Amino acid sequence: MELSHSDPVARLYLARCYALSHRAESRSSLDALVKASAERYISSAEIAAVYAALGDTSSSLQWLNKAVNERASALVYLNVDPIFDHMRGDPRFQVIVRRVNLIPIVDGSSKKLRQFHP
Repeated sequence: MELSHSDPVARLYLARCYALSHRAESRSSLDALVKASAERYISSAEIAAVYAALGDTSSSLQWLNKAVNERASALVYLNVDPIFDHMRGDPRFQVIVRRVNLIPIVDGSSKKLRQFHP
């Protein structure tokens, strides 16, 4: 964080890592980023990913909808980012995927998409 000068993207990835391991640190980082997003651009898609890592599907979906409205470029990874795997069967997630003009993947084949095939 020091080397990035507290860059929001670096802080988002740190919060995502914390969400997967230390929930308390993730919540405090996430709360700070959500607050900062009111004053400067912070990708709603990345905030949604942190909520997804925390298992907070409802908040993640709210932020994903906001990301669609802001046309966040990170949404192109919805079908392959493993952080959203547990949400793929949710009809609300599938609606968001369609809004981004992707084809919803609900059968686990996203794992196949992430594998490298020489």
